[in-house]
Amino acid sequence: MKNWKAALLILFAVTLWLLNHHYFHFTPGGVRDAILSFGVWAPAIYILVYTIRPLLFFPASILCLAGGLAFGPVWGTIYTLFGFTGDSILVFLLARRFGNRFIRSEHPQLAMWKERLSRHGFWTVFTLRLIPVIPFDVTSLAAGLSRLPFLPYVVSTVLGTIPVTVAYSYLGSSLHAGIGKQFIVALVIVLLLALLPLWWMKRRAKNSVNG
Repeated sequence: MKNWKAALLILFAVTLWLLNHHYFHFTPGGVRDAILSFGVWAPAIYILVYTIRPLLFFPASILCLAGGLAFGPVWGTIYTLFGFTGDSILVFLLARRFGNRFIRSEHPQLAMWKERLSRHGFWTVFTLRLIPVIPFDVTSLAAGLSRLPFLPYVVSTVLGTIPVTVAYSYLGSSLHAGIGKQFIVALVIVLLLALLPLWWMKRRAKNSVNG
């Protein structure tokens, strides 16, 4: 009975995945149409949905692409930054308020990142946002469980996520035009950003061996 909450959470996540996979089929275009259906309230709805995204287990990449597709590369980036910042703050505050009640036995990796965040919080969060070697929500969770102050966490989050937000918004805005020069350029940028964590981990592993 001790793990009933974790089992319920896993069941909820799997149920959402199955519903999307077999019934809803969420796509950037479909999400864009749903958001724009709110008219002048569309930006506010988009930011709100992005903010509560971790609670819905909704993939961030689809929302980022949908934001660029709905609002264009500039406003898509701005609205996504607001949404992602709200998303990160929500996970951070929930982890700080309730995390220790549910996470009793820490994974060694999580403990390592908590310690690193407590000592070098700003630059650790900035690096993990810029080069996401661990998922964004896990970074927010670890930061909330650490002793990192709130304001440095928010500032480093915003600054670190600008490149990937610009890239995904630009790629999303190019989807309506089909496969062309803009789409290829945006896709290359996104792929390069996706490969950064692999390069980073390989570099660290090499330095550890040499050291």
